Amino acid sequence: MGKITFPNGDLHTLDDLGAWISGQTDETAVEIQSGVYYGTLHLEGLECPSLLLSAPEGAVFTGCREFSANFAPCGSGLLAANIGTGLRPERLFIDGEIKILARYPKYDPAAPLGGITDYADICRRIREEKDLAGAYLHALHEHEWGSNDYRITGRRGDEPALEWVGNNNRGCAFKKDCVYIENLPSLLTDADEWYYDRKKGILYVSQEALSPGRHDIGIPDRLCLLSLHDCMNTQITVQGIYFTDTDRSTFKSPWERYLRSDWAFNRASTIAISGSSDIRLTDCRFENLGSNALGIFGECKGISVDSCDFRDCLTNGILILGDPDSTYCTSSWEGSRHRTQMESPEQTGPSSEHYPRDIHIAGCHFYNLGTEDKQSAGVCISLALRVTVDRCTLHHLPRAAINICENAFGGHTVSNCDLFDCVRETGDHGPFNSWGRDRFWTLRDADDRTGKFGLQKKPYVLADMLEPNTLRHNRVVGSRGFGIDLDDGSSNYTIEDNLCIGVGIKLREGFYRTVRNNVLIGAPLDLHATFAGNDDVITQNIVCNPVPVRPILLNRGCTTRVEENIFLNASAKIRKQKLLRGRNNAWDTAEAQSLLGRLDRYPGFVPFSLEFGCPGAPQPNFDKLPLQTTDRPRQIRNRFGKFSAVDEQIRSYTGAPGTDGLYVVRVGLFSPLRRYGVRPGDILLEVDGAPVRGTDFTFSNLPGRGHRITAFRKNQTIALKRR
Repeated sequence: MGKITFPNGDLHTLDDLGAWISGQTDETAVEIQSGVYYGTLHLEGLECPSLLLSAPEGAVFTGCREFSANFAPCGSGLLAANIGTGLRPERLFIDGEIKILARYPKYDPAAPLGGITDYADICRRIREEKDLAGAYLHALHEHEWGSNDYRITGRRGDEPALEWVGNNNRGCAFKKDCVYIENLPSLLTDADEWYYDRKKGILYVSQEALSPGRHDIGIPDRLCLLSLHDCMNTQITVQGIYFTDTDRSTFKSPWERYLRSDWAFNRASTIAISGSSDIRLTDCRFENLGSNALGIFGECKGISVDSCDFRDCLTNGILILGDPDSTYCTSSWEGSRHRTQMESPEQTGPSSEHYPRDIHIAGCHFYNLGTEDKQSAGVCISLALRVTVDRCTLHHLPRAAINICENAFGGHTVSNCDLFDCVRETGDHGPFNSWGRDRFWTLRDADDRTGKFGLQKKPYVLADMLEPNTLRHNRVVGSRGFGIDLDDGSSNYTIEDNLCIGVGIKLREGFYRTVRNNVLIGAPLDLHATFAGNDDVITQNIVCNPVPVRPILLNRGCTTRVEENIFLNASAKIRKQKLLRGRNNAWDTAEAQSLLGRLDRYPGFVPFSLEFGCPGAPQPNFDKLPLQTTDRPRQIRNRFGKFSAVDEQIRSYTGAPGTDGLYVVRVGLFSPLRRYGVRPGDILLEVDGAPVRGTDFTFSNLPGRGHRITAFRKNQTIALKRR
């Protein structure tokens, strides 16, 4: 057995260590001494049967190159240091403290995107700039589904010329009132900021930041610190290593837009595993990273991640991503249109071996991820089989804690986890989010989003899914969005023994979902655009909310069964819902604050443990969460029709960019709106250029001619004129 300590007299760098390991053919163990190691350890095609990389005293792998530089005053309240040309710093340390790339508006950790303004303000701010090339514009996607980022290549009239990096699968449009700009010299006005002139090789900081003289500089310039590729024959254990300070991947690594979820992917990862099996990461720490912390790509088998800590990362904690060629239908979005094909229904499951399987993540803590990329999660899964996430705590995240991008290939289990303080900066989803836009989803009508043609789609729903997914015994806490959000075709799920506080469970278009023995406090079970023949079963749940079940468009022929549940504090009229009558559901009243201490009093419900998450991890704060939600959004009826304010449920059902406007429930038979082509399901946004502000809108002027109505319909904004 080869057993060494590193470094030693022969091996000084990570390159030296990688070369030595590559030459081993027997069982190998490397004890890494306490210290800081800069660079990347590449391991590929190993021949040794086993490899142990352990750091019992806590070694640090870093992607930050360090040197010293002399700062001198240069006027305008700035200090300058000549650090040489040829660099591309996007993250920077001075004397061990991380600094902020010059930006506008100024950094505010409590604000969305760290501080935002509107696009018109940005255009005014840069009006006098002579050279905009090299700057960046960051924004939230127009529907708040993630972020969109752009290189600024110059000027186009009064606006910057933008080059989108492609980091969203649903288009490059952005929310005009949620943007910021960075990396221009004129933006350097804050003591914690910096700017590097690439042409001159000069680094500038404010005189308020530090005194003239020599200071230590750190520039993260590595994206990957440990690469494991084509290691199918070696059992590898990585234990006790601290990974930190890597480069920003947003503009340096390509984004891939494929398949049918909302997501685009950037594969840059601090640890990148591909084409490998039987690998265990344990007791490792990932902190202050400019990319994914861990990426598992392609044909990987038997990867386990135990007792690791992930925090302060630019994007995902763990990204598990199969290759597109592993599925029979690789169609994706084209604008707002989406098409799939079922040309060979006998071809089921994966079409190649290039996908991860049997991945186990347990006892891990995920905190403050997605610090720049808002389309991110603690764990994101796409084209994989049997991923288990167990006893993990995931919190303080901009979007979802756990995201499953499609039904292919299923078999995933999320159990005993604690998900809270999520959906902080995005919208229209929940701490758990999934899609099922597999081949069946848009058969017959690529533009339909209302759950039609269920009976025609049902025979093909499991063509890409080998095994069911399970969400069991998790706590999901929130105050906006949906707690467990099964969206757009998510099928073949068992959801049981979960505790949802402030957020509920949503089932949109899909088949074969069983929701049983869950507790929902302060939010409903949402049923959206339900397919005919869907065979969903909702049973033995406790729901404490005035509206326990909220259906939006149950298509004729849907076979959802809502039976033997306990509905607490429901409003009287809800009991008359056709969906709930005669199904042996029980009705009662209860105090929401003390409900969890009395779960054993309800017949048919099986109490479960109230211990969730990673041992010793932070707990959710229940003080500010609503434990009761209102009955329904405010509605108005008049001769024009029936209209509703837009809440999160209507927003999710329609795919609207926000909660502005007025949702059209029904158009009156003799309504003037018919002459403008307004339809049920539209959201009225503007009339004659004036915003429609919910149910406060008055219709008094609409009967006349010549009005201009702007509405949202089928994922796009349209202009309507009187016909």
